[in-house]
Amino acid sequence: MLDILGAWPGVTSCVKGRIMRWAGHVARADEESIVKKVFNLDYGTTEKRRRGRPRKRWRDNIKDWFTSIKSQQEEGEEWTQTAQDRPRWRRLIRAGFGPSRPV
Repeated sequence: MLDILGAWPGVTSCVKGRIMRWAGHVARADEESIVKKVFNLDYGTTEKRRRGRPRKRWRDNIKDWFTSIKSQQEEGEEWTQTAQDRPRWRRLIRAGFGPSRPV
């Protein structure tokens, strides 16, 4: 019902918001955390690159989504820097993608 009235964000927006929340956890994690190591892993291959554009990674999507929702205050900041401030990160995610649960 809330979806019909427009008070509840769509499924895509909800999923993006949850991914961004998870990315905030990873950004604030300890450098020795396995999750952070895997997330920051740059897996270059020795084989020849396929034709076409490179495949999008989670990092690329998060960077694009952050760029689309950031305000003037975050201009020039990386999303990992902004995520260090939990209350600010939470406000930014809620403003850009709506609440993660029905209110």
